[in-house]
Amino acid sequence: MKLQRPLIGLELSSEILHLKDGPHFLALLTDGARSLSEARLGEIASVHRRRPKAACMRIASEASKGAPGEAVGNIAVFMDVGESSAGGSKGSTEAAKGGPPDAKKRKVETVAAGGKRK
Repeated sequence: MKLQRPLIGLELSSEILHLKDGPHFLALLTDGARSLSEARLGEIASVHRRRPKAACMRIASEASKGAPGEAVGNIAVFMDVGESSAGGSKGSTEAAKGGPPDAKKRKVETVAAGGKRK
């Protein structure tokens, strides 16, 4: 008798990519964004460099025009790889040392009942 295999597997699949030094743009897109070409995604990334929210909004806007009525979702990340990004800012070096965050730089927000922010 054959054993049934589940439709959704729990196997881990991973691939390691070694990135060259410099800026990189990573976008995770749903099927609703299939109308956008890689070249167009590259143009959007270059226009909205270092602003992932703006890139996501533009990708979603253009993808929804290409696939009306279909859900569109995306996540965008901008990364700097290499020597220049290792000590780029004071905050990143403090975090690397493992020290506590500076109290003046910390942002504390509380949400009251009803969803109002204080």
